[in-house]
Amino acid sequence: RHKTPILEVSVLSTPFIRLELRSFVRGYVCECTTMLATRHSIGRNGIFVSAMFLVVGVWGPHRCAALDNGVGLTPAMGYNTWDDFRCNGINASNIKLAAEAMVRQGLSALGYRYLSVDDCWAKSRDPTTGVIQPDPVAFPHGMKEVADFVHSKGLLFGIYTDRGEHTCVGRPGSQGYEELDASTYAEWGVDYVKEDSCNATGDHNASFAQYGLMRDALNKTGRRIYFDLCGWSSWYATVGKTLGNAWRVGYDVNNWGGVMNNALAVDKDLAQFAGPGGWNDIDALIGSNPKTAVHLTQPQSRTQFNLWALLSAQLIIGGSILELNPWDLETYTNTDVIAVNQDPAGVQAKLVMQYSQQSPNPYDPSVQQIWLKGPMHNGDYAIAFVNTTNTSAAYVEELKAMRDEGDGDVTLAECDSRAPAQLWNITSQPATPGVVRVESTTRSDGSKLTPPHCLEIRGCDYSVGAHVDTSYGCKALPPPGSTDGCAANMAWRMVDGALKAEFDLSLCLDIIGGGTLASCDGSRTQQWTIQPVGTTGSLVQLVSGSGFGCLSNGPPSGGAPATLSFDMNGLGWKAATITDLWSKQVTTGASVSASLPAANGISQVFRLAKLS
Repeated sequence: RHKTPILEVSVLSTPFIRLELRSFVRGYVCECTTMLATRHSIGRNGIFVSAMFLVVGVWGPHRCAALDNGVGLTPAMGYNTWDDFRCNGINASNIKLAAEAMVRQGLSALGYRYLSVDDCWAKSRDPTTGVIQPDPVAFPHGMKEVADFVHSKGLLFGIYTDRGEHTCVGRPGSQGYEELDASTYAEWGVDYVKEDSCNATGDHNASFAQYGLMRDALNKTGRRIYFDLCGWSSWYATVGKTLGNAWRVGYDVNNWGGVMNNALAVDKDLAQFAGPGGWNDIDALIGSNPKTAVHLTQPQSRTQFNLWALLSAQLIIGGSILELNPWDLETYTNTDVIAVNQDPAGVQAKLVMQYSQQSPNPYDPSVQQIWLKGPMHNGDYAIAFVNTTNTSAAYVEELKAMRDEGDGDVTLAECDSRAPAQLWNITSQPATPGVVRVESTTRSDGSKLTPPHCLEIRGCDYSVGAHVDTSYGCKALPPPGSTDGCAANMAWRMVDGALKAEFDLSLCLDIIGGGTLASCDGSRTQQWTIQPVGTTGSLVQLVSGSGFGCLSNGPPSGGAPATLSFDMNGLGWKAATITDLWSKQVTTGASVSASLPAANGISQVFRLAKLS
C-alpha cells in the first residue's frame, strides 16, 4: 500500500542486539532478523559512543505474515444496510438519512464511523469501459455523491461486492474486474469494501487467490480501504491476516441460533488468529426491532453485543438505524463495553467454562457459559457470564419426549465421589503401553450403560472443535502402529496431565463446549488430575484443572447451575476490583459471580482489575 518501504525497528537486547525488522510493502508485512555488532569507543569530550554494524538476514516473500494497510488496528464499528433494508429501500435518500441518524444519535462520536451499503446498489457495467454502474433510479447522481455526503458528516463510506461473477442477489460481481472496481471505489472515496462469496468457487486455494486479487487491487490504489472478506467459513481464519482486515467465519446471523452458532460452534476455536489489523467476522449486530428483516429479543440482543465485544468482533449495527429503539440505543452506546471491544491489545475472548443440558435443537443450545478476554493493554480482564436455558413449555415438552440412545455428552459437575456419573475406569492393554480407554457405566440421569461406554471422538473427526462424548460401548484399543483413525477414536494417552488423542497427539480433550477436541496448548480446561476413589483404585475421578469440577457423563443432576462463579486464582490473583459494565457497581473480592435466571439468552459482563 505504501509507495516506499517503511522499516520498523525494535531493539530487544544488548550488547549484541537482536532486532525485528519489518518492511511494509504493497500490503504485506515481511519479517527479517538482524544482528547488530557493537564497537565501543570514547569520543571527543569524553562522550561514550558506539558504532553499530547491521547484519541483515531476510526471508523471502513467503514469510510475509499479514496485511498492513493502516486500518483495522481495532475492530471496525459502524452500520450496514443488509439486515435493515435487504433490497428494499437501498437508495441515496435512505443512505443519507442513515448518515444523519448515526450522527444525531451520538453513534459516530463513540466510534461507529463506517456506513456500509450492502448488496442491491449496483445495476450493470458500462458496455465500453466495464466500470460498475449503480442503479440509476436509486442513485441518480452516482455513488461518489453519496460518499461525499457521508464524509461530510464525519463518517466513512463502505460498499459491497462479490468475488464471483454475480452478487448474492444477482447484481454484477467483481470476478475479472478486481483492479477496475478497486480503482473505481477509490475514485468514489470508498473506505470499506465487503466482498462476498456467492456464485464463486468453494475451493480453498482458489478462494484465497480470488480474495488476494482484490486485496492487491485495493492496496494498489494507495487509498486506505478496510477490506472485509465474507467467505462464511472458519478455514479463512488461518490465512485471514494475509488477505484482509476481517474475514467471515460463519453464516449470516438471522436469529438467536445464528448468534450461538457463530460464537460458540465457530469463533470459540479461532481466537489465536485475531489481533490488531485483522479480525474474525461473525456478522452484524441484529438488534431487537421487530420492524427489521431479522431481530432478537431484547435480552438476546444485549447478550450478542456483550459477546461480540469480548470476541473482538466488528461492531456493525444491522438493525434499523432510522428507528433505533431506546433499548438498542442504550445497548450500542455503552462506552465501557465498547472499550473492551476496542482495547488496543486486540485479544479475543476464550470460552473458559460451559455447562450444557440436552437440547432438542442443536441450533438452540441450553448452556451456561463463562467467557474471558485478556489481558487487555493495561492488564485488566473482561468476563462474561451467559445463560441460554430455554424454559418455554413447548421446549420442555419436546425435551421430555426426546431420548436419543446414542447421546452421551460429557460436562463438568461439582466434584462428588458419590456420584456414579463422575466415576471412570481407565484401562489399558499390554500390547499398547501408555494408551488407555476412559470407561463409564452410569449416566448422570442414573441410566446404566451395559457394556460400559468410553470417551470417544464422535465420527472419527480429528479436527479442532470436534465433539467428544460417550455415545457408544467401548471397543478394543487398536494394535500398535494402526493407521485407522476410527479404530483409534476411543484411544487416549495421558501426557503431562492432558488426555491426548492417540491417533493425533496434537489434539487434546477440552471440556469447553461440553467435551471437544482442541489444539493442545496447556490450557487449564485441558488439564486433568486423576483422583482415586475408594480403596481398590480401579475407579477414579477426573478433576478439571479449570477449577470448575469433575468430568461427568451427562449434565449435573438438577440441570443448569443457579450461579456461575470465577475465582481470581484462575488469573494468578488474590483479589480484584470488579466493575459491572451495565449496573456500574464496583466491588472488590477474590471471586466474581452471576446469578442469571433461566432465560433464552441473558448475560452479565464485568471488568476485572488486579488488586493483589
